[in-house]
Amino acid sequence: MGKIEEIKFIEAGKPADYEKAVSEAIKELQSKDLTVEINPTMAAAQEGVGYMYSAVIVGRK
Repeated sequence: MGKIEEIKFIEAGKPADYEKAVSEAIKELQSKDLTVEINPTMAAAQEGVGYMYSAVIVGRK
């Protein structure tokens, strides 16, 4: 693995918002010629609130 150049944190309440944000972040890092590594998580929120989707996206040289 190369040196970390950039880290993005994604957080969204709805799957569609999450997928769009992750996709855009990956494209942006790839456009800078970085290797993309994603660490996704889905955390259950309080009852009745739904889910929180989050991810850490790392761009490496």
